[in-house]
Amino acid sequence: MTDSSTFKPWHRAGIFAAVRGAYARRYEPESAALLARVLWRCALALSLALTLVGIVYGAHTLSSAVSVMNAANTPAVQISEPESRLRASFDAVSEGFDARAERFEQLRANAPSLPAPSR
Repeated sequence: MTDSSTFKPWHRAGIFAAVRGAYARRYEPESAALLARVLWRCALALSLALTLVGIVYGAHTLSSAVSVMNAANTPAVQISEPESRLRASFDAVSEGFDARAERFEQLRANAPSLPAPSR
């Protein structure tokens, strides 16, 4: 038999039974001390787990940022489209912008007359 003052449940298999018994007698000083030790160890374990999760997440984020930076330094892949096709695509886009600019200038020159909002 062990004395209750030297009984340390985290060294024994019956930790849950000991904590349950200590909680039932929570107003006794020995039980309050046992509950305080268990609570302190749970808080330390939780803080250690959160610290480790933060370190792993930070390392993952750092490695992904480094891989993105390394990917930016690699040479670009050669485009397989012929230059004439690219030139035609560029010309089509350029004509679209020119048509839009022309419509804008027409609307600017022939602005519709709207009544003043103060009337």
